[in-house]
Amino acid sequence: MKVLIVHVPYEHRGGEDVHVDALIEGYEKIGITTIVYPSDRVPPKPLLAKALRSLLPSDELPEIEKIWQEQKPAYIHVHNVFPILGPRFFRWAEANAIPLVMTVHNHRFFCTNGLALRDKQICKDCFHSKVAWRPIIHNCNLNWTKSVYHSIALTELRLGDFYTKTIKRYVAPSPYVQSELIRLGIPKEKVVHILNPVFWDNNSPSVKEKETYDVLYAGRLSIEKGINELMEAAKIMPHIRFIIAGDGPEKQHVLNTAKEISNITFVGPVSHDEVLSLIHKSRIAVLPSICNEILSIFVLEVFYLGKRCVVPALDSTSWLASGDFPGHLATSGSPEDLARAIQEALDSPPISTTQKMALQNKLGMERFCEDLGKLIQNF
Repeated sequence: MKVLIVHVPYEHRGGEDVHVDALIEGYEKIGITTIVYPSDRVPPKPLLAKALRSLLPSDELPEIEKIWQEQKPAYIHVHNVFPILGPRFFRWAEANAIPLVMTVHNHRFFCTNGLALRDKQICKDCFHSKVAWRPIIHNCNLNWTKSVYHSIALTELRLGDFYTKTIKRYVAPSPYVQSELIRLGIPKEKVVHILNPVFWDNNSPSVKEKETYDVLYAGRLSIEKGINELMEAAKIMPHIRFIIAGDGPEKQHVLNTAKEISNITFVGPVSHDEVLSLIHKSRIAVLPSICNEILSIFVLEVFYLGKRCVVPALDSTSWLASGDFPGHLATSGSPEDLARAIQEALDSPPISTTQKMALQNKLGMERFCEDLGKLIQNF
């Protein structure tokens, strides 16, 4: 059995790209042959002409049609299609009765910027809108070209009802995504919750290192990730050692603040192996986002390695502070409550060996492969 995985890589490699790596590994472990488009896994350039073609009212897609005819996969497992495939991909799938499975990694099924965030506030104004006019009025993507492109693409997908007609199964990485898809009108029997696995190669660090920092944040340095609120929280807690790793539009601001505040260490962009090493070296971690995160791979890795993590008390992340998950909730956008939750996590006892093993079973590749096996039974 073969599966074609379609994922247009992002300019900056992130959680979706990591998940596609894990998905390929998972399929192969259960005996499924994977074909990946694009095969080189390189972000496409130039974009403008290809993006415009993706909006044309055409159901022809020769670049994928050729693979489909030659390889004859059972179905396509689709992730990101923007901007080079866009609505044209779904028109082609409908015209040729191609079975699709789609893993939902962001809010683009109703929001053009994928964050459901506008002016630092959670926004779902377009949730049920057939025509995406608001993103153009508000320039929701903070780039007029992108706002217009994604508004047209979303409008075409909504008016053509392609998300409902073409996708046989939705894979929701979190309960939040599952509930949002059902609320959008997707039949609940089409939506399956499969938690992303923690995935890294066998050469990644696994030996426990000395804890030299109190609090770690590793990720994108941007407003929606709450990096400014985190630095304000660090100012409130001068006795706590913070370490920040990552890159993004707020990098210079983080660098300047780290020079002024003695309890912040900024190491800039680091490799995935270095992130794992920093988790080992830190007592706890923090996800200070002010937007609804679909599912943070960073948080899952922190849990897998037996550490506590402060997460925002939002619809999308509150479940990470329940059951076996050692999360601690902080009010989103509040440096004061973030500082309180950080102190609460630091004062809590270490994760027990039993709880760590339970987390590793829940977040491991073996469980993920079992879920994939159940998914392919539909085909």
